[in-house]
Amino acid sequence: MSKVSKQRRDGETIDVSINNFIQLMRRSLHLPAQTLCDPNWSEICHLAYVQRMAGVISFGLDGLEPPAPPETQRVLKNKMLERGMYTDKLLFDADAFVDKLHEAGVECLILKGPYLRRLYPHPYLRQMSDVDLFVREEDRESALAIAERLGYTLEFSDIGDTTVNIGIPKSGFLELHSIALDSVSYVAGTDPMFTSPWSYARPDPELSRHGLFLHDEECFIFVVQHFAKHMEFKGAGLRMLLDVALMSRLESVDWASVQARMEVLSLKHFTDVLFALAGRYLDVEPPEGWTPVHVSDEMITETLYYLLNRDNPGYSAESITSLNIRRRRSVVKGARVRFFFRQAFPSVKRMRGKRQYAYLKACPVLLPAAWVHRAVYVVFKEHAALGELLRALLQRRKVVDSKRSMLSWLGISRLFDDLGQEK
Repeated sequence: MSKVSKQRRDGETIDVSINNFIQLMRRSLHLPAQTLCDPNWSEICHLAYVQRMAGVISFGLDGLEPPAPPETQRVLKNKMLERGMYTDKLLFDADAFVDKLHEAGVECLILKGPYLRRLYPHPYLRQMSDVDLFVREEDRESALAIAERLGYTLEFSDIGDTTVNIGIPKSGFLELHSIALDSVSYVAGTDPMFTSPWSYARPDPELSRHGLFLHDEECFIFVVQHFAKHMEFKGAGLRMLLDVALMSRLESVDWASVQARMEVLSLKHFTDVLFALAGRYLDVEPPEGWTPVHVSDEMITETLYYLLNRDNPGYSAESITSLNIRRRRSVVKGARVRFFFRQAFPSVKRMRGKRQYAYLKACPVLLPAAWVHRAVYVVFKEHAALGELLRALLQRRKVVDSKRSMLSWLGISRLFDDLGQEK
């Protein structure tokens, strides 16, 4: 990436290409937008790919003056159609799987994507890489057996029972959750929605024949909580911010109630920051009934850059990662130690979801033997997995300080403080 040029806007300094990208986002949502400033189309396309927002940017090019180069329009439109059709096929296959679960008497909750997709001006603006499904723990084995009968592949997550990836040939992945909604998160259990989601489930025939969906209020709480979790574990991007901004327009939500629940979850400040970001860059005001607090320009800009830097090797740390984040690094030795021991000595709960350690369900006292079994398996059967683990540990050592500082600033540092602790 070329040396970053800067442009002053509304009191903060952001990169010109980022500002151009945001203006195209605004255009796709039919919001007033500024004229692009000397757009670097290669950078804009790259951002669209890594942020999974090719559809959003492609729609933003419609009617643009002066128009984007024909090749840029073609590339982005093709990417939008490719991902849009992929998402259509994935949702079709997911609904067919939910139908089979229904025939077997298994209720299924469909999370996020399909519901959020219809909030956009066009469904192809909201790309999806998988579909999150939730079944009761007692229905888990039945659901997996149905998936296997249909010829789907099963990939058990390293965190055990929490997630199983179900691979559909020529389609994509379904993520099957079966414990509690986002049970690895620090907020699970502090709101009844996370321990008893079925009390907040409703059918929606327009989205699925037999699948259930969370009510609007609970869906917003889940999306923000999921956003906070991704900020630590996998990285979060501007697409999640768009989801929050569009949901904040829902008039069916009792926002005073949501605010009270967010305060219990320690997510009120984080939500204020997201609303401030949406207000600054998308002109989306906090919903009526929500009492916002002042969020500094520095925090808004820092969070924007943090979202832009999600798993993004195409940009250098000097150009995208904020210098202020690096200046606020702090040492979190406890988190490092807990992370290492969690990887080296997993709990029974984490290991019993793996089929090679299924004996732990009947005899959990064999856990030390399972650790030896796992070590031998990784060394002799999964050399690549061992390398990935070592690289992850080294990378964690490098980034834990700056991420811990940023998360603490946003009020979600307990994700890091509790790293490695079993729930």
